[in-house]
Amino acid sequence: MLSLVLMSLRRSRRALPLLAVFCALTTVGMLRAEVAGTFPEDYLPGLKVILETALKQSPQVIAKQIELEQTAARVYGADSRRLPGVSGNLSFASNETAISSNNNTRTRDNGVFYNFGVGQSLYHWGALKNESDKARI
Repeated sequence: MLSLVLMSLRRSRRALPLLAVFCALTTVGMLRAEVAGTFPEDYLPGLKVILETALKQSPQVIAKQIELEQTAARVYGADSRRLPGVSGNLSFASNETAISSNNNTRTRDNGVFYNFGVGQSLYHWGALKNESDKARI
């Protein structure tokens, strides 16, 4: 039976890659069967929790998470320039002005001073969109 299968496999040019894949899968399956249950965390359940926590808190993982957050902040900052902005200023002050050579020109202003504004960036021939696209890259 095996010889008939091998003869038919020899005739087909596609049979060799299929045979290699079949052998590789059976080898991997046998390795999994041999290794399963031999790790220390399989015998000590508390160790598995410690290893998972250590993996989440490893310096490389934390550095990559910080890098991802910095990239997201750069994209957010680049996109924010395309949005309208609102600003305001409110202050209480006492201002006094005078000309040193003329005492009659003295003025005094007391009270609340305010300034509010709304602004929108111009399109700049695609420069703002290009900056957003560059931040995404």
